[in-house]
Amino acid sequence: MINSLHIGGDLVLNGSDIIGIFSDPADNSVFLEAYKSKFRLKNLSERNRSFILVRRRRDPLIYYSKISAEKLIKRFIKANSGGV
Repeated sequence: MINSLHIGGDLVLNGSDIIGIFSDPADNSVFLEAYKSKFRLKNLSERNRSFILVRRRRDPLIYYSKISAEKLIKRFIKANSGGV
């Protein structure tokens, strides 16, 4: 089983580290602002369409991606179901 997710550029996340995949960062600005001091943010693109909350050791981390949340979820499911 492949337990990973390519989120854009050359970044691939370990699937077991992913806590959640969220849509449009602008629509979730309240969430992002509330946790900005707790989470590290990684800006992957100029045009962010989604963000991914991951657990890295003890510190949560938020990655932004130009790929939509819907497409990332479909990509993750496909990769982890053997491509079916």
